[in-house]
Amino acid sequence: MFCLFFHKKLLTKALRLFFVYVSILSVFSVFGALFLYIGNKTNYYWAVRLYTITEYSLFSLFFVHIISNGLVKKFLKISIAPFILFGLINGWISNKDFNIYPLIFEFIIFILVIIFYLFEIMNKELDLLLHKNIYFWISVGLFFYFSGNFFYMLLVEYSPGMTAEGKSQLKIIYSAVTISKNLILGLSLLASVNPLKKNNDNLLPQDLDLDTIKTNSSIN
Repeated sequence: MFCLFFHKKLLTKALRLFFVYVSILSVFSVFGALFLYIGNKTNYYWAVRLYTITEYSLFSLFFVHIISNGLVKKFLKISIAPFILFGLINGWISNKDFNIYPLIFEFIIFILVIIFYLFEIMNKELDLLLHKNIYFWISVGLFFYFSGNFFYMLLVEYSPGMTAEGKSQLKIIYSAVTISKNLILGLSLLASVNPLKKNNDNLLPQDLDLDTIKTNSSIN
């Protein structure tokens, strides 16, 4: 809804990819719920796998457009095809069971990528208005999502003796993380697309030697 309301801001390639992501997320949320509660879990698991592949591909291209480092951009581009292949093979092998390895790989990659991006923009020789940077807030929302769900997946997968009450509490945490992520991503569209600007307050030339300037009082 936020993307539709602020559609005039979606002018860059990165933001168009972001719009495609939230559109697919909306569709998946509907069909995923239908498969889970009305259909069968096999269809739901395949929907999750295809969504994970799509999510990884879109976010890889998103960060390709906003990150400056050539090596990171190249890595993200090259990694898309192997991840798609890995996701499909993993789904075919596990078939009726859900395997979290593609998700774990995705979370680790994007946690590192987002940390690198934040480090990169904070070291640019510009006045960075981070609180007005739309890409900054999208990255914060995604980092919150990937890091929160990363530990959730690990606890679910590697805690077989967890009680039903413990799993219920984890689901509450998962829901809180997902809702918070969606709110941050939605509110990020209130920020500016291009808040980076050079500091023009100092209008003096850089090579000016102040020692050579004599005031009227010194001349008199």
